[in-house]
Amino acid sequence: QGIERRPLPIVSGSAAIEDLPEPEWLVEGVLPDGALHLLYGAPGIGKSFLALDISAAVATGNPWHGRSVKKGSVVQVVAEGAADLPIRIRAWRTQAGVDSVDDLHVVLGPVNLYSDHGAEQLGYQLDLLGISPALIVFDTLARCMAGGDENSAKDMGLVVAHSDALRSQYGCAVLAVHHAGKDARTERGSSALKGAVDTQLRLDGKQGTKTLKCEKQKTAAPFADIPLALVGEFQRSVHGPVMMTGANP
Repeated sequence: QGIERRPLPIVSGSAAIEDLPEPEWLVEGVLPDGALHLLYGAPGIGKSFLALDISAAVATGNPWHGRSVKKGSVVQVVAEGAADLPIRIRAWRTQAGVDSVDDLHVVLGPVNLYSDHGAEQLGYQLDLLGISPALIVFDTLARCMAGGDENSAKDMGLVVAHSDALRSQYGCAVLAVHHAGKDARTERGSSALKGAVDTQLRLDGKQGTKTLKCEKQKTAAPFADIPLALVGEFQRSVHGPVMMTGANP
């Protein structure tokens, strides 16, 4: 009594197991497709610029700093800093030489992944609009878990479970943008988050040059550090800041 009678995905025998499809890449060598990812760094380091840089590349199919991407719809949950969004996307288009980014869809406000209803509400609206995302970005995770405790493994587990529900629903990847702890060398909050994600990325650096480091890559070897630069600081009114590879600010 009480057993939920639903089929489980069981594969039997080595031949069938070895014939399972290998993981594909959303961003070649960086983000596996359909997986859960974490990007974190210190305040003001450029996490949101980098997240938008990835999102716009996927939405347009443009290579991401020389790496191929799997083109698809992107949903960007901008839970903070929405006022700068027009400048940032204009800057990306200018740098990439792209006229428009039509497959990028922005949620102007937080989606509560701690609540049982947050992910359901997002899914309902996406279905209503006929949007089937390849990537959903939550920027930032802290703003998207109202009522939850970042330091609680149980609360973080709920956030992960609701993220996984969205991944399962759309077969998409989920990228959470998160803050670093006081030492700026680890992610803030419970280590349950690192245990759950497939890929964990840390953005390091000071004014100008940045470095994207891979701290965890579950399905492949970690990639080598990627040098980035946040440029255009003195042309905000025209172009705005944008992430570039190997560029001098």
